[in-house]
Amino acid sequence: MPQNPYMYNTALVGGHVNGIGGMNAGNPYMSAVGVGVSHIDDVNMAEDAYALPARIQKLAVDVENMRLAIHNFQGEQDSVYNYFSDFNQTRAMMSAQDIQERENQFKEQYLILSERKKVVVTDLRRVINEYDMIQEQVIMALKMWQRNQALAGNGAPFHDNLDEIQRCIEMLVDMITKIQLYVTNLHAMGDDPILADLLNHVRSTQKILVLSAFILERQPPQV
Repeated sequence: MPQNPYMYNTALVGGHVNGIGGMNAGNPYMSAVGVGVSHIDDVNMAEDAYALPARIQKLAVDVENMRLAIHNFQGEQDSVYNYFSDFNQTRAMMSAQDIQERENQFKEQYLILSERKKVVVTDLRRVINEYDMIQEQVIMALKMWQRNQALAGNGAPFHDNLDEIQRCIEMLVDMITKIQLYVTNLHAMGDDPILADLLNHVRSTQKILVLSAFILERQPPQV
């Protein structure tokens, strides 16, 4: 791919992933691991657990839309790269005026592409934020299930919704895998510190989910 003197000026889209709670800084999951279960609002958590599958399905639509948006952006970027490559191959035969006109056209196309990228990254950040909140709720629902299971041994009422929680985790595993792939593909289109931070965040989030799924698999069968 030809080197582009204008491509990926990080000042155009910022230098950090604002709005994403980094997994090692303000991570809702890391803090959730240490949350005392006595502070969980059982009623609200139970209601949230019923709403989670619908939220996950809605987010799945957003994730698919992100796939399409990134695919379209890649096509636009390839078009600009091809324009730049053709220009480099023919500029030796062009007049100074023609060169200036082509350079101006290229800069204009690049600015449009940069704005398009900012929109894609903003939408991707929004999708990841929503995913973060859903994963936090699923993990908290699992913690509440574990606590209530223990209390049931002392005669407390126990609503066994482990199957629902497991289905939610399975859907999230599939979704975070797709999100990681999309961030990786977008990052591969050009070195970008914002997307590098996003990729690290998504990988850390995935590790936490996998750990939660492992804990779930170790639960004894319910009689």
